[in-house]
Amino acid sequence: MTSIVFFCGNEQPNIVIITSNDSRIRCANIKTGEILLKIKGHKNQNSMLRGSLSTDGKHLLCASDDGGVYIWSQIKQRIMDLSKKGFFSKVFTSTKLNDFEHF
Repeated sequence: MTSIVFFCGNEQPNIVIITSNDSRIRCANIKTGEILLKIKGHKNQNSMLRGSLSTDGKHLLCASDDGGVYIWSQIKQRIMDLSKKGFFSKVFTSTKLNDFEHF
């Protein structure tokens, strides 16, 4: 792990954003231990990179070992939707997020 950041806002007080050296960012519920969302796209193998949320929680951005900056959208809404679903609906819903903008 290279960073842990608490999700902003009172709607999801138990959610953290975890950045790690396997080039993934995970959104997890610290109360249940459940991984709600796995985010992939940036490269993080050699640096201590940290994912950051916008102040409104809608966008997540992270630098990358390839020199770029990656931005993912609709983060807050996706997390809220996934945290409300029951077990069986989660089985059939992808928790992986690969769509991003790269600069």
